[in-house]
Amino acid sequence: MREYLRRTADEGWIIDLSPEGHRPDVSTRIFPGVKHRLCIGIFVRYGEGDRNTPARIHYASVSGHRSDKFKQLASLRLDGPEWTDCSTGWRDPFQPEGADDWLSYPALGDLLPWHSPGIKPNRTWVYDPNPDILRKRWRRLIRSADHEKATLFKETRDRTVALLALPLPETPAPPDTLHEAVPEPRIEKVAYRSFDRQNLLYDPRVIDFPRPPLWQVLGGGQVFTTEQHAQPIERGPALVFTAHVPDMHHINGRGGRVLPLYRDRAAASANLTPGLTRLLSRRLRLPVTAADVIAYIAAVTAHNGYTTRFAKDLQTPGVRVPLTNDPDLWQRAVRLGRQVIWLHTFGERFVDPAEGRPAGPPKPPPDQRALVRTPIRGVNGEDMPTDICSTPRRPRSL
Repeated sequence: MREYLRRTADEGWIIDLSPEGHRPDVSTRIFPGVKHRLCIGIFVRYGEGDRNTPARIHYASVSGHRSDKFKQLASLRLDGPEWTDCSTGWRDPFQPEGADDWLSYPALGDLLPWHSPGIKPNRTWVYDPNPDILRKRWRRLIRSADHEKATLFKETRDRTVALLALPLPETPAPPDTLHEAVPEPRIEKVAYRSFDRQNLLYDPRVIDFPRPPLWQVLGGGQVFTTEQHAQPIERGPALVFTAHVPDMHHINGRGGRVLPLYRDRAAASANLTPGLTRLLSRRLRLPVTAADVIAYIAAVTAHNGYTTRFAKDLQTPGVRVPLTNDPDLWQRAVRLGRQVIWLHTFGERFVDPAEGRPAGPPKPPPDQRALVRTPIRGVNGEDMPTDICSTPRRPRSL
């Protein structure tokens, strides 16, 4: 088809409506119900045409929220500066000519094919660092008068105090109302924002979109990768990793998607393209595991050097991962990536004391810790909190 168009037309324009890839976030889709990639193609022939000279093909993309895409389409002109020339080979993809290397790298979704949006409660009071505060909020809600519940609950289009909810994994079916007889809810640790872990009221009645499939694969070996696939990436790490189920806005505070490493909680079935580890093992002449693959991805993408190197390419949303055939480089990247994920997960994954990765939150060596040069005026050590969730002790006179 590409050769036919290049022979039949003299010039063409391709408008990529889905640079986010297959099955992007619904808010980015031109047609909400269509999961496949879409584009607009405009081809013209001047006079008789020239079947022996390939047509000039120009490419542009629109990204962001659906409303942003319509605004970009309304301002797009065929002679505008947004267009980039495509490759000229008869059967070459209708993609920018200068992006051959970038487009040859597999997209993250090609390596980790199953993905899901993160959890989306649509109310912030269900999150807090302190589980005791969540229990107090819960008791206040269920003990409140009926006419107060809707306001305290924060009703939305998808969840009201009268709307039934399906149970979450490993929880009994919830009652159909919120009243004082309801037992205290289960509380789970979640990845709220990048490197910001909080607690969540784990009850489907107060979470609009709980994403049960993510909870079903939560286990001791699971690693969740979060990708900003709907917005351009300008700085910082391209990917963030966590051991806990992430919020939808976990990365960069904007909607992203979650790509688990495993499809089950026992970490027995890897969420990798079939045959990927065999192919890599054959090319590298090394045994390659799913854990090695995610560590390599972390080493390549989870730093500012990646976003700086591919800044222009990342203006079209979607992370791609350069793969290497060099076994020494692969092994160095895997070692580094294990360190990265150990840090991102607060010492809960890739624990190996022999490699300097003990279990528990990483701590800097004594000579790298922050120095207290000036004490807080009017406060002594006894008045300070004992942990992140405790309340400072006040002097008795107050």
